[in-house]
Amino acid sequence: MNLRTSVHPIEAESYAILVDAPRGTGLTGIYSAWSDGTWLGTIYPRGEPYDRRGLLVQIVPTSLDEAVTVHRTSLDRFKPSHGEPRPVRSMADMLALDADYRIRFGGSRLRPITMRVVVPAIGVTLIAALALVILVGGRGCSA
Repeated sequence: MNLRTSVHPIEAESYAILVDAPRGTGLTGIYSAWSDGTWLGTIYPRGEPYDRRGLLVQIVPTSLDEAVTVHRTSLDRFKPSHGEPRPVRSMADMLALDADYRIRFGGSRLRPITMRVVVPAIGVTLIAALALVILVGGRGCSA
């Protein structure tokens, strides 16, 4: 894959975030945004798809080339109803878009992940505390 050739045609409509992984393949997220608040994200090779009003995140597990193709196809599908995406011509543009994404969707994307981790931990803590109360309380009654 010639990355320069593959990515160049969408560089003014999208930006990519690359996250290295200590083992295995890192993550690549390709993002585009529209001035009406709509966002499109395509992530390679793993992640959680998400589809709600204003945000579509699609996962492409096969290859980075395929992720770029899927993103371009989705861009073409979004343009008739949303117009041209917000331009990304500089690092300042990308940082502004990234901040907009975090403000609009940061909590909504993290909340389900946090709940899957925190709720079971709270449940285990409560069960352990209840078991301790029963154990200590039971010793006090038999004396």
